[in-house]
This record gives sequence, structure tokens and C-alpha cells, in this order.
Amino acid sequence: MALEEYNSIKVSVVVAVYNAERYLPQTLDSICAQTLRDIEIILVDDGSVDGSVKILEEYSAKDSRIRILYQTKTSDGAALARNMGIEEARGEYVSILDADDFFEPDMLEKAYRKAKDTGAEIIIYDGDVYDEAIGARRETGMILRKEFLPENRDARDAFRDVFTPSENARQLFFMTIGAAWNLLVSKELIERENLRFHSFHHADDLGFVYLAFATASTIAILPEKFVHYRGNHAGSQAANLEKWPEAAAGAFVELKRELESRGIFSCFQVTFTEMALHYFQLYLDRMPSYGAFEKLYLDWKERYVREFEIDTLPDAELRQEHLRKAKQRLVTLSPGQYIFDHVKEVGLFAETADWRERIPAGSRILLYGAGKRGKEMFCDLIRDTAYKILGWTDQKYKEIGYPVLSIEEALQMDYDNILISIESPVIAEKIKTDLIKRGVSQDQIVWSQG
Repeated sequence: MALEEYNSIKVSVVVAVYNAERYLPQTLDSICAQTLRDIEIILVDDGSVDGSVKILEEYSAKDSRIRILYQTKTSDGAALARNMGIEEARGEYVSILDADDFFEPDMLEKAYRKAKDTGAEIIIYDGDVYDEAIGARRETGMILRKEFLPENRDARDAFRDVFTPSENARQLFFMTIGAAWNLLVSKELIERENLRFHSFHHADDLGFVYLAFATASTIAILPEKFVHYRGNHAGSQAANLEKWPEAAAGAFVELKRELESRGIFSCFQVTFTEMALHYFQLYLDRMPSYGAFEKLYLDWKERYVREFEIDTLPDAELRQEHLRKAKQRLVTLSPGQYIFDHVKEVGLFAETADWRERIPAGSRILLYGAGKRGKEMFCDLIRDTAYKILGWTDQKYKEIGYPVLSIEEALQMDYDNILISIESPVIAEKIKTDLIKRGVSQDQIVWSQG
């Protein structure tokens, strides 16, 4: 059926729902109360096992604009449910919302009006975060990033509110957070470019959003805060992205393929590379252990640097200094060196050699202490082929973060020596005493005094 036959439906709202009973009433109330009345609300249950379906049915009974669909295939994210909703959508525009957020009542009306006034195929608007931990809204500066919008040199406004993708090609993917919930997207664009979500968990918005940006005829901006994104709750995908370390890489593989198939990858290569490096750092910083960190790092270094053509793009082409540095680190540094050149913000340190006289070459070393000296020792050991560093521990492991382990975890490793990298002899002696009480042989314990 032709799109013009659905002119009475201005916007199709698509919401994928999975075990969201705690937040659904507020979300649905804010959708049903939209001042734009000519909408359809497509709610796709994605196999919920809580009370979500009952809530959906209750709202459907009260509002005839609601349709409930049931996604019954095995799913590893919201992609299948969203795609089902998109395929059923009959409106001129589509709004793809999350089941745990809530929205200003005039969001769709103003976005639709902006679309009709400008002819834009995508409308991007601003929002804030509703922090579950503190029960209040807070600004992030990341949902609409005005510094990455094209300048308006002909007016007092800081940015142009209507532009084509090529007019903002080098920073296109940084204009907004990269989620679908602060966009209004033309159904014609979705069908013309076959825009669909891919199941990559935390990164499943990535391909849909960035491909839409790159292929739209025109993009328009609304700077008002219409979306209240719910953050800091354990059920969100963003709170658990470390469970899927390959998600972002997989999403970028698919995005690059789509851009290349349309012959437009070179136009957007700078923003693609910078965003890939951004996600690379984001995921690395959330890995739960050094082993997981190292694996992900080496995957990027040995595969994706080449596959994404990161190594062929000149450093001077990258516009953001911190991402230029991320590229240089990824290309030149080992995983351990990267940690301290990036995460811990320390350089690579000169060697301290006193302990080498007491620990034979080839020994498997467990490092104790993650202060300044410990960082120096760690950087020594990760570059030293004469020794094998098995792990790193410190009493403050929780606040320091990976790759520092608890002493209980560290002592389970098959080590030859424990190297105490503490400046204070008094503290070092206390650590030695504690280790002996834990069953470590005194002969295995060495304190670096250098």
C-alpha cells in the first residue's frame, strides 16, 4: 500500500518491550499524552516474563491507537522487536523509543512540524538523563552535541539547524549520542535505504542511526530537551556493555559494509574512524578483567585496525586530538602500555633493576602494589621478555580497577615470586607478613627497593 494512503497517521511510535514493568506506565503515559494526536503506537513485546504484557494490554484497552505485537523468535537484543515494529509502521515518520524512558508531551508535535516545515528526513532533538540512583534529571551534554553541528556563518546562531549529510561529513556521527530515541525518521528514508537494526546488544542502534544520517537527504535540529533517558539502572544495556565486548566492532563492520555498498564510505571515513576509536576506548574502559581487556585490545589491534582502514588514514585527518592519540596508541603500544598511557595517565617509566638480582630470569611474577612505583614496575614487566607477569594486586584494587586484582584472586595464580612494589619499607614489611600468614613462602617474596 502506498505511503500517501496513510497520511492520517503522521507518526508511528515503535517501542520494544522486554521486562520493563517497573517503568512502562510512566513511559506509556508520556507517549499517550503527546499533543500530536494523529499517531499510532506500536508496542512490541520481546518475550517478557514479568508483568509487562499485562500492562500493555491494559493500555491498549484504553487507547485505540495502540497495537501490540509479539516477537517470539530467540532474541539477543531489541533489534528483532524494533524491526517488527518498523515493518508494521504506517506513519509518515517513525519514532523509535525505549520502554524505560519518558518524553515531553509536545515532542512529536514539534518534531513533526519541523520535518514538514523543512522537508528534512531526520529530526534530531535534545534530552537529558533521569538518574535512577539519585531520582533526578541531570544534563550530560552528549545527547545533542552542538559543537559537532555545522556552523551558521550567516546568522547569530552558533549552528545551522538544517543541512545535508555531506555538509557535515567529517563530524556527522558525533552530532548526537547515536541512539534512536531522540530522532524522528522519515518512513520513506527507512524503506528507500532498507534501514534496519542489527543484533549487537549495546551497539544495536549504531548501524541504523549512522546509516540514516549518511543517507538522508536533509537533517534538521531541534535544540529542546524532549527525551528523559533513564540511566543508572541495572537492567539497561548501557549498564552491562562489558558482557558483549565485540558488539561495537561487529556493528562497525556492518556499517562499513553498508557505506561501501552505496559508494559513500570515503565521504564519511573521518567520522567513521573517529567514532570507531571512540567505541574502542569506551569498551576497553569497561572490561571487567585484564584478560578481557587484553583480548579485546588485541582483536582491534590485529584485525580491526586493518579492516576499518584506521592505519591508512593520516593522523592529520582526525579532527579530535584525544582520538588521534587513541589511534597512535592502538597502532604502536602493547595492551599493558596502552593502559598506563591512556587510562592511568602515566608515561612509560625507566627500569628499576635491583629486584632482578634476586628473581631468576624466566620466573612468573605476581606484582603487589599499584601506586607510582607499582605502575613503573608494571610497565617494566610488560615489556620484559625475560619475565612473565601473571597478575597484579593491591589492597585498593576496587577503587583502582582492572587489571588490579584482589589478593585472594592473585594468590590463586601459579606464580614463582611475588614482587612488592611499595616505596615504604614499613608497609612492605606488613605486606610480607600478611602474605606469609596466607601461606606464601618467605623465599618467594621480594621487595623492590630501587
